[in-house]
Amino acid sequence: MSPLPHSEAETGNVSVTTDRLVIYPSRVKMALVLLGAIALVLVCLWAAKTGFWDAILAACIGVPFFGACGLYAAYRLIRRRPSFEMDSMGIIDTGSAIGVGRVFWEDIDHVYLYMYHRQWLLGIVPRDLEGFLSRQNSFRRSVIQLNLRLGCAPVNVSGVQLPMSVAEFAELLHTRHGVRVKSDA
Repeated sequence: MSPLPHSEAETGNVSVTTDRLVIYPSRVKMALVLLGAIALVLVCLWAAKTGFWDAILAACIGVPFFGACGLYAAYRLIRRRPSFEMDSMGIIDTGSAIGVGRVFWEDIDHVYLYMYHRQWLLGIVPRDLEGFLSRQNSFRRSVIQLNLRLGCAPVNVSGVQLPMSVAEFAELLHTRHGVRVKSDA
C-alpha cells in the first residue's frame, strides 16, 4: 500500500489532514462481529438447555462475554468514532474497549505482524515496557500482562479494528512515521 497523501482528504474510513490521520473501523467488519456475537449467545443458550453441567457453565460464561462483545460492536456501529488517530506526537488507540490511549512515537520500539488463532495481528512493542505499564490503569495493565503470558505483544491491533489489513497498517506506520517493522518478534 502506498502512503496516504499529506493533503486534506476523506474517504469513508480514513480521514487525512496535513499532520493528522484518523482511521475508522470497517462497518462491515463491525456488523460481522455483532452477528457473530449474537450467534454465539444463541449457541450458548441452546447448549444450556441440554441440562449438562458443562454446557450450563459454558453458557454462564459465554452469554455475558459474547453479549458484551455484541453490545460493544453495536455501540461502535451506532456511535462512529475512530479506531486510531495518528499525529506528529504519536498514535491514539481507541480501537477496542481496552485501547491503551496515546502512545508516543519515541515510546515505540517496533511493531511486528504475527498470527494468533488464525488471525493476523500487529503487535506494538514499547521501548520501556515497565514505564508503559505504569501509565495504564489496573485493568489495562492486567490485560497487557495476560497478553505477554500468552506469548502475544503488549499492545495488539486486529484487522477488525481497521478498514485495511494489518500489514497495510504496519506499512502506514513505517512510511508516515518511521516506526520500525520487524519481520519476526
